[in-house]
Amino acid sequence: MEPKPPLPSLSSPRPTDRIGRTLPREPLVAIATALGLGILLGWSLPLAPLPLAVAGTVAAIGGSLFRGRAAAWSALAAWLIVGAVRWELAAGPPAPSDISSLFPAAADSPVELEGTIASAPEFHDPPDSAPAWQRIVRSRFDLDVTAVVATRPTPATGRVAVTVDGHVLGLEPGDPVRLVGRLSTPSPPMNPGDFDFPAYLAGREIRRIVRSDHPDAVIRREGPSDWRYGVARLRARLRAHALALLRDVLSPEDAALAGSLLLGDRTGMTDEVEDEFAASGTMHILAISGQHVVIFLMLVGIVLRGFNVSPGRMAWLLLAAVALYLYLTDQRPPVVRAALLTAFVLSGLRWGRIAPGLNALAATAIVLLLANPHHLFDIGAQLSFLAVAALVAMARLRSTLRAERVDGPDLSPDPTWWRKAAEWFLAQTWTLLLLTAAVFVFTLPIQLATFHIAAPIGFGANVLLAPLVVVILGTGYALLGVGLLAPWLAPPLAALFSAALWLFHAIIQGAANTPWGHFDSPGPPVWWTAVYYVLLLGGLFFARGRMRVWAAHSVAVWVIVGLLPGLFADQEPALRCTFVSVGHGGGILVEAPNGRTLLYDAGAMTAGDAAARSIRNQLWRHGRQRIDAVILSHADADHFNALPRLLDSVPVGTVFVSRAFCDLSQPSVAALLDQIAAAGVPIRLLSQGDQLQVDPILKVAVLHPPAEGQDPLDNANSLVLEILFRGKRLLLTGDLEESGLLRLLAQRPRVCDLLLAPHHGSRTCNTPDLARWATPRVVVVSAGRGDRIDHLRQVYPHAEPILSTGEAGCITVSFPADGAMQVDSWLKPAPRPSPGRNTLPAPSGMSQSR
Repeated sequence: MEPKPPLPSLSSPRPTDRIGRTLPREPLVAIATALGLGILLGWSLPLAPLPLAVAGTVAAIGGSLFRGRAAAWSALAAWLIVGAVRWELAAGPPAPSDISSLFPAAADSPVELEGTIASAPEFHDPPDSAPAWQRIVRSRFDLDVTAVVATRPTPATGRVAVTVDGHVLGLEPGDPVRLVGRLSTPSPPMNPGDFDFPAYLAGREIRRIVRSDHPDAVIRREGPSDWRYGVARLRARLRAHALALLRDVLSPEDAALAGSLLLGDRTGMTDEVEDEFAASGTMHILAISGQHVVIFLMLVGIVLRGFNVSPGRMAWLLLAAVALYLYLTDQRPPVVRAALLTAFVLSGLRWGRIAPGLNALAATAIVLLLANPHHLFDIGAQLSFLAVAALVAMARLRSTLRAERVDGPDLSPDPTWWRKAAEWFLAQTWTLLLLTAAVFVFTLPIQLATFHIAAPIGFGANVLLAPLVVVILGTGYALLGVGLLAPWLAPPLAALFSAALWLFHAIIQGAANTPWGHFDSPGPPVWWTAVYYVLLLGGLFFARGRMRVWAAHSVAVWVIVGLLPGLFADQEPALRCTFVSVGHGGGILVEAPNGRTLLYDAGAMTAGDAAARSIRNQLWRHGRQRIDAVILSHADADHFNALPRLLDSVPVGTVFVSRAFCDLSQPSVAALLDQIAAAGVPIRLLSQGDQLQVDPILKVAVLHPPAEGQDPLDNANSLVLEILFRGKRLLLTGDLEESGLLRLLAQRPRVCDLLLAPHHGSRTCNTPDLARWATPRVVVVSAGRGDRIDHLRQVYPHAEPILSTGEAGCITVSFPADGAMQVDSWLKPAPRPSPGRNTLPAPSGMSQSR
């Protein structure tokens, strides 16, 4: 009887490819995958750490007892459990003394804290779209809490993120302080697709935030600084000196750009410049990334070779340079990934312990995830690892193609030097294009899902900028080094650096302004993205022979599936009204049964750009690509300051305003009308009695204001819309108040199913007279956080539910074809609407309101 062949295991002979070359053994890839899946398991399911630890121990013991596949699978199961346990330890309940345990449901609670400054205060300028009264520089830093002060200090622990209106000066990491402010829990995403601020803070082990309205609220206490913060203190001083040097020798615009390129400090960057980098496909250059680390090490290596440093010492010095670079920059996951990967590769080249490529990348992922499992969900870390995986894949593919190519004898005469130079230049350009294309293919789905922008112009821009970036970083680092050690030598280097920076920015601006160079787009669904990466990564790294060809075909087919028009659009023939949560402002998206869209107001009390992103995301979430009509209720900025950003990212058909809106004496209104005209969007006037033709079975009528007799108050001139659909009535009221409200109530009553509470639920506008006039079944308030619901329940006793976007998040009210009404909210389940009447008889066509 012949013996059975041995089962393959981690110690089996290494496989070969179809031309006989030995394939690299990469066991760490499987371990990193198991660790990541374990973290996902812990994130998605409530698991107890102790049973998990016991199961992991059993799996590890089993791995040591078995051989072959059983040992491999036992080891992977152990790493899977390690990932789940690590997540539970990082995201589990805090200690009883933690500030989040002492204030479990903090909601803007006054508090006085004692603690130690954990990070140097950074000064952030307000967004460009912020209203004038909110253009305040804010200081931000982290505080390690030591005590909560009431009648006497009570010991406490934990870290909080602090924001102070104004400049907090003279504080460094390690300084003991006393702080007065308002403590709160970070707000969750208020709309689908919004930035998850609590998750971002959780990655920094922060569960609470504190806001103070004046720098005097932060007082340094007596006593020496904590020595345990000495390393962070020195880092803060070095960065402060470096940024001060850049401000002294460069223009303000160049200093802000240089601070981001060289040190990862983006506090001085304007929204306009960041938009240019995003539109040109070069955002990775603006943020410290692996490219910066590689160029920095290349420059250091050139200097070391100039001093004839031996290879052994050079490896050690390059490792020290990596550590220094990581220490001085922002230490975000992409930078840490690049530094660790570089360290592993250098170690492998020096001692032969670990192979470059996927194994080194997997080792980097294991270290990062064990240190902080939240990195698995960090977009920067995801894009960084995918970019490196793309480079590894291209290197392997080129190596395979080169090995398979059989060249005959070269009988051509020796080329001239200029031909050699031209061939070398073309080869390098072609390589850069291929690498850029590979990174683009690997990262595009996540970029679209997160940032909703794609920039094909980046192919050419990155090739043009590649040598220039080396020059800029080289002169920039030389400027910092020389300027800190010998300031009198800095001006010549600063002149060279400024000239290179000018050319760099000019290329960025040209690429950003190239027609069709970039486009905004909705992101693909999660399920499509997951299948895409399984096919792409599996085909490139694990498929062999013809399987790789089949994988390539599968990826192409899957991309076509994702591009099929209407695949992700909601085709339900219903009327949907979505109240986007924008804080104190307005953004009501109305989707007609035929797919046309109407946006009622677009603005927020704070910066309008965030409101524009939230509105755009809701539009794309339902598969809509354009806004057919924008109706601005009145000339308050919190109802229109999101429109300029929307005009840049979403096609808009027509903008409708009232005659009172066009008050050119208001600079913000005049600027908005100019921006609408520059975008080529027509502006039309509306007044009482007008109707909009949106859908044959939908009637949109204007109830207010009248064409003549404008009120001196903007709010009183608010456009009020009545929407009728299959016997249902919706009323959108803007900020209607005082004389405007009285004029509306003088009309015949409009018993409605859905009412937008006027003026964000204000007591003076939501009166018993309005409640009797409208008798709404559902009332929605578009406002920030604040308890106005109790008052509205007294005013509208028959309404159920009464919801606020500041508490419930995005609210969607749907009216299917069967005449039912469904209310959904993003943050918490909404009560079912009270069984009520049809406010209108179901019309056969477009009937008049009764």
